[in-house]
Amino acid sequence: GMGQIRSHTFRGRRYRIREVSRLGPREAPKYGDSDDPRTSAVDKEIRLTRGLSDFEFLYTILHEGLHACYPDLDEDSVEMGSGDLVRLIWRYGYRRGENR
Repeated sequence: GMGQIRSHTFRGRRYRIREVSRLGPREAPKYGDSDDPRTSAVDKEIRLTRGLSDFEFLYTILHEGLHACYPDLDEDSVEMGSGDLVRLIWRYGYRRGENR
């Protein structure tokens, strides 16, 4: 599992964080997704697929976090940004469950 983190606040908006067995169609599964930060829903959620590798997990949490922080960014920008950030963080040796 992901450990004990169940929620996080991004720019004043609280998100529940939940692990799910699968997202998207079987032919094209997704690592994660999140509710649009612009909605008025109080119980916004980020969903992460179970069983991601360390790299996939780090990428996905950055990706969904960027969506939550910057709702004005389009998918391409978030994808490029999270890809660049995860590669940099990875080069520094950060891995899931370490460096606590």
